[in-house]
Amino acid sequence: MKLLHSLGVLLFLVGTVLAAKPPEVELIVEGDALEPASTVEVRFARPMVAAEQIGVVVKDAPLVFAPALPGQFTWLSTRSGVFTPTAAPALGTAYRVTLRAGLADAASTKFGPDFSQVLKTPPFQVSAGMPPGDKDGTTSPRPVEQVAFNLKVKLQGAAKFFTFVADDGRKVAATVRHALRKDYFSIPDDAEDWHERWEKAHQPTRAEQPEDGDEDKDAELAQPNRLIVSAAEPLAPGPLWRLEMRPGIESSVGNLQIAEPRVSVLGRVKAFTLDKLVPESYVNSGRSLALEFSEELAPDVSEKTAGKFFRVTPAVAKMSFETNYESLIIRGDFQRGVEYQLEIDPALLGESLQTLSGARTRAFRFAPVKPRLYLPTITADQLRSGARQFPVRGVNLQSVRVTAQLVAPEAAAQAVEAFAKYAKEGPEDENARHEFYQPLPPGLIKATPLAERTVELPGAVLDARQETLVDWTDILGGKKAGVIFLTVEGQPLAGTEAGQKRPGAQALIQLTDLGVLWKRADGRLHTTVFSMATGQTIEGASVAMLKRDFTAVLASATTDATGAV
Repeated sequence: MKLLHSLGVLLFLVGTVLAAKPPEVELIVEGDALEPASTVEVRFARPMVAAEQIGVVVKDAPLVFAPALPGQFTWLSTRSGVFTPTAAPALGTAYRVTLRAGLADAASTKFGPDFSQVLKTPPFQVSAGMPPGDKDGTTSPRPVEQVAFNLKVKLQGAAKFFTFVADDGRKVAATVRHALRKDYFSIPDDAEDWHERWEKAHQPTRAEQPEDGDEDKDAELAQPNRLIVSAAEPLAPGPLWRLEMRPGIESSVGNLQIAEPRVSVLGRVKAFTLDKLVPESYVNSGRSLALEFSEELAPDVSEKTAGKFFRVTPAVAKMSFETNYESLIIRGDFQRGVEYQLEIDPALLGESLQTLSGARTRAFRFAPVKPRLYLPTITADQLRSGARQFPVRGVNLQSVRVTAQLVAPEAAAQAVEAFAKYAKEGPEDENARHEFYQPLPPGLIKATPLAERTVELPGAVLDARQETLVDWTDILGGKKAGVIFLTVEGQPLAGTEAGQKRPGAQALIQLTDLGVLWKRADGRLHTTVFSMATGQTIEGASVAMLKRDFTAVLASATTDATGAV
């Protein structure tokens, strides 16, 4: 019985819901608020007009707006219609919508006075810019902030409502101007000026093509609903800065005022500092002093004028300067082991026009050039009948150890692919600047040991170029040709960065007499193999075509008596 009673109650409730009458009047507005593109649709529970009135703009609209909102009403069906404003609704306004007094349906039955609904428009407010910000961020000492509003802003008196405030209580006044088109202050469509949004939504679209020469003129056009807010004086490094906007900014139309305050955290100003001072020595380019600052240097610091801001004692002959964003390089005839002093003039400014923080005088000296090895190439072909030598150059080395491995012909393609990993991958290593190659892991290139030699370099002079020759005839023994994977390691001179890892270099060199000509014709690949020593074609040479990644042989053949295949 209890179950039957419960089922009966459930059926009664469902029946009650199904039997509920729809509302006599229903307003439909997207988002339940008035926007520039909004229309107001009304639906009635019973027929209101004859079918002949569908699609007709009526003089006496069934809806009344208070305050008044000009517009047109069109019946969409006998029970529904749409009100289309002919002017933008006023910002910050609550429109009460009621039925016209005495409104009756098609059967002349009048509606009561009970229907009423309020539709609101947003207030005059910031529509873009001034985000909450990040307390862990950084800002310029001369910040330039962009703020957009949903109405044109009265520029006069606007600056007093903005202040740059530090968390230690310091304040800096703001300067304000209207944004220009050349400022490229882009905002979303729904953040644009309220009246411009209404015009775009209700007026025919007309593509305006600028005439020749108009681009420069347009760049200077003001955008009155956008402000550029700048600090009147530089913000000090150290404290956390924020931009505050107080209520009171006025619109230039409608006599509206911003009612809500707004705060945007900007972050801390990073001081203009000399972050790195590195003496660098290279056997080819010589000695130089590399300076790296926390920001770019001011525009008045150039390669021609840098001498006014940077002085070195004792004097350095042939001194020159190179500027590159945040860095400066001083070159000259610096001497190894001499104690130098760099003095930076107080007039030096960063791009933000800050003066330099920290010590203006720095001592430095040049150490010997880092022990290094240089190869003329890392992948190459050499004639089997040529000089059969491979030069190895270095600096500040006591000896070099040469290790050679022979790559079998069938493994040559894989070796070429594997050797591509010799070039450094990943970010620059701060502890190994300008090191563009890295040694290949053992076994990556499939090869058999061929020879190992240690060559002493007697009479080495500190920081002077050194050269020795690898003799292929000695390395290859009785072999005439082949693909050689060469590894060269150097033993540094005493007193030149003891404890550092040994310098090294690797190369993949082919010693051969074979040359190949090839062409595509008739949908086929034609090749001819010849001797580079004699120029004569070679019979019996094996030619293979590989996949692009060298992982498989696609086709192979042997040359005929004419050297062709």
